[in-house]
Amino acid sequence: MDFIGKYWRGAYPLSVSFWLVFVSLSATYHYMEPLLQRPFADRPAEYVGVTIIYLAVCRLIIFPWQLVGLLRASDRHYLTYRRPVVRYSVQAMILLSLAFTAAHIIGALQSLVIYKEKMEFKATRDDKNYSALVLDDGRSIHLQGTLDFGITETVAKILQDHSEINAIILDSDGGQIYEGRGLAMLIDRYGLDTYTFAGCSSACTTAFISGDKRYIGTNARLGFHRYRLDSDKILQFYKFYDMDIEHTKDLNLYKKKNIKREFLDNVFKTPYDQMWFPNAKTLIDAGVVTGVVNER
Repeated sequence: MDFIGKYWRGAYPLSVSFWLVFVSLSATYHYMEPLLQRPFADRPAEYVGVTIIYLAVCRLIIFPWQLVGLLRASDRHYLTYRRPVVRYSVQAMILLSLAFTAAHIIGALQSLVIYKEKMEFKATRDDKNYSALVLDDGRSIHLQGTLDFGITETVAKILQDHSEINAIILDSDGGQIYEGRGLAMLIDRYGLDTYTFAGCSSACTTAFISGDKRYIGTNARLGFHRYRLDSDKILQFYKFYDMDIEHTKDLNLYKKKNIKREFLDNVFKTPYDQMWFPNAKTLIDAGVVTGVVNER
């Protein structure tokens, strides 16, 4: 606390106030911002909350404290050494930092609005690229198409309305990472068995592997590759994503299903523009698939 008070009063040498407190501390919390945001990138409400707290603490509390202390240190330095060039240079730096900070706050708030709208984009569009239907037996959901925004919410509502459902058929080439992960959490929570008869690839495999028991049809394949950020809905938010972190998150989900390590080491080795289709024996031996079944 003594350091905070002494800096505020301008008691430290100008070099200490400028380089150690103003420049170094500003750089630290500036580069910490994306690191603080990244763990919450798939949770819009928490992401917005963390960002607002960060802005309030760093930009509206710490930054003014830095400015006042630096100005007072600059005035003290001028009274001692009578160097107007140094004083004016510090004042110019402060003006530039004020402009940068104001622009950063405005830009961050604007990005938050767009981000929240995009991440909470619901499946109410006329051009949604998936279907999720309860089959005639009343015990299975058949999901087809792209894992687009809103599909997790759609499946969650079906499960809430049909308590007798115990299986889900996943026939999809993939889609949004977070929707695949959202489906995985739902499937795990409800203890559903997973099936695929037309094939399940990319983000779809995360949902598939979350099944209690997992079956593929005789003509079905599971496809694995590295993720990429290619959706026009979230491409502008590329700085919020680290694909290696996204891979690690899904590998942790796979580990909970006791998938063998040898298989996990290969899950994300294939480039995003290619696909790895392990054969049925490999999938069964690795614990990925419970068995092969005929189409229903």
